[in-house]
Amino acid sequence: MLRFTRDRYGRRVYAVKGRPGQTPIWPRKPSRKNQTPFFMVGVDAAKTAIYDRLKIQEPGPGYCHFPLGRELEYFDQLTAEKKFTRYHNGFPKQEWKKAAGARNEALDCRVYAYAALYALYASGLRLGVHCDSFAQMAGGRRAESKTVMPRQEQRPQATTESVPPALIERVTPEPWVPRRNWF
Repeated sequence: MLRFTRDRYGRRVYAVKGRPGQTPIWPRKPSRKNQTPFFMVGVDAAKTAIYDRLKIQEPGPGYCHFPLGRELEYFDQLTAEKKFTRYHNGFPKQEWKKAAGARNEALDCRVYAYAALYALYASGLRLGVHCDSFAQMAGGRRAESKTVMPRQEQRPQATTESVPPALIERVTPEPWVPRRNWF
């Protein structure tokens, strides 16, 4: 794994390893092992942040969105671990534990996806600016593109008879244009 990522480090392909304890979600600089950079992801901090976001009930900043067809098994895996306080030499220590036989792959995937988002922040992504520009595009205030794109396939239109009008948001996406260094 380290050899694979060493050759692709310039393209932001990173080797990561989870580390429990008081480690930040994404470190400021990579660790070095055999001159191959890899990042120690703070899994305890990421799990705490994810569980805090799952408690938010109103859509808005920090709210977790899930697809409608998500199985119950996914949510069981997402909430499989619980935070416990263990005392070591008289000092409290926070630990995450799961029940015997419980699966937690969904939580692990969410933790590493959250760490990848922090990696993008560390490399200069300004997500707030991008979200504002997407909101402007969705509101119909975007400028028309003057580039000529090849003809795209026509997608079948979904029927909206059973969906309340308040939930329908009609957005015509712009054609995809490849860009360099978009963040």
